[in-house]
Amino acid sequence: MSARQSSRPTGVRRRATRPARPAAATRRAGPHTTGPTEQLVAQLRDAKIALHQALASFAERVSAQLERAAEAAGADPPPSRAVLAAMAKRAAGVKLKPERGRLKDLARLHELAEDLADLLPDA
Repeated sequence: MSARQSSRPTGVRRRATRPARPAAATRRAGPHTTGPTEQLVAQLRDAKIALHQALASFAERVSAQLERAAEAAGADPPPSRAVLAAMAKRAAGVKLKPERGRLKDLARLHELAEDLADLLPDA
């Protein structure tokens, strides 16, 4: 047999061989190959970021509503005495324990801001 001839049957090609790689080199590292644990950690980090964004948006909105109520109460001319009395009664009736960080305190503040906005005449 010559160098070009082979003992393989006709039409069967010889498979190209690659040099062997160490086991560590066959695993791909990086952001494209993450396991379930890494995915969970990333999702939890995203949830934490979303929580902070939601809290910031909520705080900004409720704070602005409370500020508008305070400005309206001190405006010239001020709202009627009945409106001011209702606003003061509503504000005094809110019982909060912010150090506990409970959702119901946020809900109470939101309700207060909404109630005060409802008491004020439309401008």
